Amino acid sequence: DSGDISANNIYSKLLDSMLKKGEPGVIFSSDSNYICDCCNAAQLKPEEGLTLAHINLAKFYNPNTNMCDCNYLKYAADMLHNAMNNIDKNAYIGILGYQELINKMGLRYGSTEALNVLEDCLKVIKLSNIKMAISPTSTTSKRLNVTSGINPNYEVSYIDEMNTMAAAQKYLEGGISKTIKLKEGSSKKDVDFIIRYCLNNGIKGITVF
Repeated sequence: DSGDISANNIYSKLLDSMLKKGEPGVIFSSDSNYICDCCNAAQLKPEEGLTLAHINLAKFYNPNTNMCDCNYLKYAADMLHNAMNNIDKNAYIGILGYQELINKMGLRYGSTEALNVLEDCLKVIKLSNIKMAISPTSTTSKRLNVTSGINPNYEVSYIDEMNTMAAAQKYLEGGISKTIKLKEGSSKKDVDFIIRYCLNNGIKGITVF
């Protein structure tokens, strides 16, 4: 019934549109004046832009310990924070090369061990009192030959992707711009599960493709 404007009917149409077209994306916020950049990486004031720099986690792998060199990471985060303060005190710092870091460590994307590495890295970066967000880093990633943000560089389950998003979101002032790629034959139930998972795990926004 085209005249049915009930919440359930609207939500059903939303799921159907996301499944067929990938639009619209969903942003979760209790702020009626919420404004974000185009990727939902950071909340912005009216007419405010976003200054965003990134740390390549792949560069902090220590082959002697088979771990991330957290002392070196903290040093780099401090230097970047000081540099960004000279440009924009409201700047955000993001990361890329996460997949390459855990590859070197021999960890599977989405595993408990890999999630612990991600959280440890973000905790260290946060010690520099940096505002953090994770957004697409397509051009930068290609130049550095690493994967964008916290994305995998191969096909994984959307559960592993969302678990990774949820682990990162706990340390971010901004959101994560993420598109979940669904397999052919996926249903509205899959989209509904993704939306509810994101809402229940503090993830601020999601789109599907």
